Amino acid sequence: MSDHTAKINTAKVAGRRTLRFASTDEVLAEVERLVAAPQVQRLGNWTLAQAISHLARSLDISVDGAKFRVAWYIRLVGPLLKKRILTQPMPAGFKLTGGAKTALVAEPELSSTAALADLRRATARLKKESHREPHAIFGRFTREEWDTFHCRHAEMHLSFFVIP
Repeated sequence: MSDHTAKINTAKVAGRRTLRFASTDEVLAEVERLVAAPQVQRLGNWTLAQAISHLARSLDISVDGAKFRVAWYIRLVGPLLKKRILTQPMPAGFKLTGGAKTALVAEPELSSTAALADLRRATARLKKESHREPHAIFGRFTREEWDTFHCRHAEMHLSFFVIP
């Protein structure tokens, strides 16, 4: 992967892949394919390991709940956007800050194989446990809605990684 020193405006990145996942198993299969590839081109700011770790952490938060709070005005608007976020591609360019960044973004030194192991664990846990906590922005999701959210979320993040 190439080294990025300047921050990229991810909302404007060209060449991203169009992905559509029907299940977290499909997400895991795509991540395994990316990790196994001899070369992966990164189009955004995060390493592949950071993106994978972020997805695993998001799966865990759906069961455990977020240990951070989102600004009140975002929580106010979030439920109004719930249907869109579950049915349409998730927009890129959202910047995590504060406690959300601390909880959801891994250090760039993390290895892809370690992040993959964490995603495998989190995916298995998600299948085993039926309890779900509210989303920090969108509010209450059913188990099925959480699974759909995880698919839309993974589509957006994994779209930044291309196998040449």
